[in-house]
Amino acid sequence: MKSAVIPLLRILLLVLVSTTLAPDWGTAADAEPPPDEVTARGTTLKGRVLDLEANGIHFRTIYGKGEIFIAYEEIEQMTTQGEFYIYPSDGQIIKGRLVGKEGESLLVGTESEPASRLNHRSIVRGVPAGTYERSWIDRLRTEYPWWKVSLDAGWEFERTAVDKNKIFLGFNAERRKSPTRFIADLRYAFETQQTVSEPKSTTTDEMRAFLRGEYDFTPHWFLFVEPAAEWDRPRGIDVRAYPGTGLGYRFVETKTALLQFLLGPGYVYEEFTDLESNEYAAVYFGLDARYAFRSYFITLLRLQYMPGIQDIDENWLFRAELEFSVPITQVLAMKLRFTQVNDNNPSPDVGNNKFTSNLLISFGF
Repeated sequence: MKSAVIPLLRILLLVLVSTTLAPDWGTAADAEPPPDEVTARGTTLKGRVLDLEANGIHFRTIYGKGEIFIAYEEIEQMTTQGEFYIYPSDGQIIKGRLVGKEGESLLVGTESEPASRLNHRSIVRGVPAGTYERSWIDRLRTEYPWWKVSLDAGWEFERTAVDKNKIFLGFNAERRKSPTRFIADLRYAFETQQTVSEPKSTTTDEMRAFLRGEYDFTPHWFLFVEPAAEWDRPRGIDVRAYPGTGLGYRFVETKTALLQFLLGPGYVYEEFTDLESNEYAAVYFGLDARYAFRSYFITLLRLQYMPGIQDIDENWLFRAELEFSVPITQVLAMKLRFTQVNDNNPSPDVGNNKFTSNLLISFGF
């Protein structure tokens, strides 16, 4: 646990102190180096190697616009003019030019040392040296390739016949290093309103937190455990805990897409402000989906349904969340999030349904 917490704290500190608008010090007058060369399926392509990933490279040719992805298995030879910072799975950073390929090994060379062999199956990430040395974000992504961290914030102020103040704060951290995935998510929202004839009142005071641990035991099947808790004071919910555990099946997981289904036993415990507490055994159904359009417009969908085993009409929870994220800079993004909450809240004044939408600024990488 300590080894995971220390990198996370460092990531958060560097994200907060780094500039959100990193300047580009290059100019049009900079001398353009000769193109990189990649030979795949008997054809030699000229252009620029943009970065290295676990399964292949992103390459921009000199013959047109856009970039292509080439898997390592299809690459026969590869040479680059510039150096790369390459992060293999053993935790060390290797710096050098790509000067060839032999079997499953990439040849990495420097001006002072002969080429060394690096098995492409061990590569987690690699970025050009110029980008790494200039950008805080690419440095973080290279040094901590398994982490994704974001801090979300939203604020709404309205001065009319009804004065409103609303804030939203959120934190999400995900660590994916096969065969494990760990997710921590914490959100808090608070809102007050006041009219000419009525004093200030709290209309929103809610918190939700969950942790998720996953362990892959086949390429598609995994075990999961997910403790979760929340409160919603205006709706009369002092505390609600709803952990779940079981099996999951991952249909697809790539850089741009994720689709997985979760199923297992669950448990719900509820304490209400003016009513008796409630608890019941449940079945956990979950669905996670993510897709990146054009590698930057990200859509997230998460569904969770926990019906009671004994009395499904009286005891049940449902959560649905749809989120759209568009980057503004390397560390800044705009998020639009829709959330639907359905549960068996016994207070007739509150009801079972709650729909919210939030427009947020997100800092992270």
